[in-house]
Amino acid sequence: AKDGAGSATLSMAYAGARFADSLIRAMSGETVVEPTFIALAADPEGAKQIRDLGAGDLDFFAVPVELGKEGVHRIVPLPAENITEFERNAISVAAGALSTNISTGVNFAKSA
Repeated sequence: AKDGAGSATLSMAYAGARFADSLIRAMSGETVVEPTFIALAADPEGAKQIRDLGAGDLDFFAVPVELGKEGVHRIVPLPAENITEFERNAISVAAGALSTNISTGVNFAKSA
């Protein structure tokens, strides 16, 4: 948003507005799919595929979710047959980095 200078406040604001719009549409009965950093416990069945693809035992991951009137309806399955070995490795690498960030975030939230 600022050509590398400063924070990405505008980008975060747009993402928040877009997600809020998606939630409102879903609460109105529309089926909405939105990429979301989510607690995988929200859909244990859908989380299994993500874990098997390399996310391991992470509690949170970014996945496409179907939103409904009650919130997260389900994690949308990825086309596993089309995911390359390179992409599986990338998921595993991301999972390693995310593990530390998730722990930091959870500990921060607990101390707040």
